[in-house]
Amino acid sequence: MSDSTAAVEALEPADVEKYRHVSNDSLLCFALVELRSSSVPATFENITVAAFKLFPESFSLVGYQNYPDAARVNRTLLHARPKYRDLITGSAKKGYVLTAKGETVARQVSVDLQSQGVQKARSASDVIDKRTYTGQAVTKQVEGTSLYKHWRDGELDAIGDYEVWDFLDAMPYTDKAVLRVILKDYKEAAELAGREDLVKFLSWVSRQYRYVFQEGETRE
Repeated sequence: MSDSTAAVEALEPADVEKYRHVSNDSLLCFALVELRSSSVPATFENITVAAFKLFPESFSLVGYQNYPDAARVNRTLLHARPKYRDLITGSAKKGYVLTAKGETVARQVSVDLQSQGVQKARSASDVIDKRTYTGQAVTKQVEGTSLYKHWRDGELDAIGDYEVWDFLDAMPYTDKAVLRVILKDYKEAAELAGREDLVKFLSWVSRQYRYVFQEGETRE
């Protein structure tokens, strides 16, 4: 057994009552800090097992509580990417690291886990002062996509598959649950920024490309 494997295996589970309502994004940030503190490379495999060891209720395989759910970890990593939550960057090939925002989230989770009593539900966005976050970063990102520009200019015939997947920064095989979360985040940012035009655009996207987001839907 390697030193890294031994360090991951030695991780102790946190008090479930202190993390039951904390988002998986936030928990994964904490797991990366734990790996770093033990000098363990933040590979996909190490993150998957570390998350399961620390937070079994959130990262165990449904129906098999003694095994980690790698697919859930993968979805969480996708959701935590810079384009969405901006918490974790990297890849399965190169490894993962926390962004500045991810470091802040990890520190807050650490405080929560060490505090007395059950914590109030938190999401990654709760940790960041909402007075300083108005959704501009995400709305600017949406405005910069060719999908939005074609829609804005009435050039619907110019829209192809590339524009749709580029808009989502995803691939056709990306889990549909992740794609729905991405679209939801875009809508929340547009509403937070008071951008009715973008809300209208995103509603159009959800209708026009329903097959992209809904299980069992096919392209007409």
